[in-house]
This record gives sequence, structure tokens and C-alpha cells, in this order.
Amino acid sequence: MGMSKAVVLTGLETIKDALVDSADQFSDRAALPIFHAIQRGNGVFFASGEMWRTTRRFTMSSMRNLGMGKKHIEDKIIEELQYLTDKIEFYAGEKFKLKEFACGPTNITFAMLFGNRFDYTDPVYMQLLDLIDDIVILLGSPYLQLFNLYPTLAIFLKTHKIILEKIDKISNVLKTDIQAKRGKIDVNCLYTFIETIVAKQEKVMKMFSLWAWKSMWH
Repeated sequence: MGMSKAVVLTGLETIKDALVDSADQFSDRAALPIFHAIQRGNGVFFASGEMWRTTRRFTMSSMRNLGMGKKHIEDKIIEELQYLTDKIEFYAGEKFKLKEFACGPTNITFAMLFGNRFDYTDPVYMQLLDLIDDIVILLGSPYLQLFNLYPTLAIFLKTHKIILEKIDKISNVLKTDIQAKRGKIDVNCLYTFIETIVAKQEKVMKMFSLWAWKSMWH
């Protein structure tokens, strides 16, 4: 695969032996250059190793606590569906862009992330949707595939740079929300995924500070 060596497994028994019986040895994923550039080995979807397992456990646990797979999230989905239905009915049979359908699912995700849904005309919401849409399109670009196969050509390509710029813009929105929540979180009453992340960070920072203080006196 480009400049990376690859081993192809064939046959049901071979695949079962690798992915089931020896899952720990074969659970890591090849790091695509673009996703490595975005996440630096962190995250859930395109990471691997112990960091991936730890992050995945934390994410799944947090999402379940926030209502994923429970009646609570069903109510949010039904509520958002009504908003989406009203938006479609507003066009009264006239044509509209298919991307309008993306408003519903993304708003449910954003509600769990930020704690509240966005109005479909909210400028921040529209900016996030446009950025995500642009990134998805760019990820399918032939030039990006070339970058993934031959990352040494990065100096001659710019698609990956455009993606990283758009990722930075999304990160800035998240950072603004995170900063606003710092110091205001009740760890016994967490409502959003961002709050769980901030609470976890603050807990780790306190533990580190305590360890550092004890180390000074021992």
C-alpha cells in the first residue's frame, strides 16, 4: 500500500485466528497520514494501541451516562425530527438542498456534545456544518489519496493542508466552549460530553498536582 508493507489474510480460519483468537496482536490499525496529522495518534476512530483502548472505554462510558442507547436520547431524536419536519414543510413542496437533511442527525450529536441544540439558522451551527461537509468532500479527493500513499509528496500537495485548516476552525469552536465550561462544572451532574472531558482533565490535573506536591516533601 504505497510505501507501507502490508500482509493480506485470506480464508475464514486465518481471519478468525487473527481477529478473534489473537485480537490483541491484530487490533492496531495502520495510521493513514491524514488522520495521523489530524489526531497525532489520539482519538477513537483512527487511533490504535493502549491510548485508543483507554479513550474508547472513556468515550463509551461517558456516552452511555449521557443517555446513548436509552430513552433519554430517543426523546432528543424525536424532538429533533419534529424540527426537521417543520423545516422541510416550510419549503411547501419546493426543491431544497439535500444537505438540509444533515441538520437533524448532526444537531443530535451537537446536543450531546454542547448540551443544547442549535437553531438551523445559527451562524456557528452553519459554519460547523459547512466545515464538516467540506472536509468529507476533501477526504475523497484524489490528491489526498496520493498524499496518504506517498506522504513525502506533502510539500507539493495542498489538499491535506486545507483539511487541517478546517479542522483547526472546528477545534477553535470546541476550545471556546471548553474554556467557558472550565471551573463551572458539577462533577456529580454532567450533561454534555465536553463537560465529561473537562471534568476528567481537571481530575487528572488535581491528581498530578497532589503527586507533585507530595514528591517535593519526600
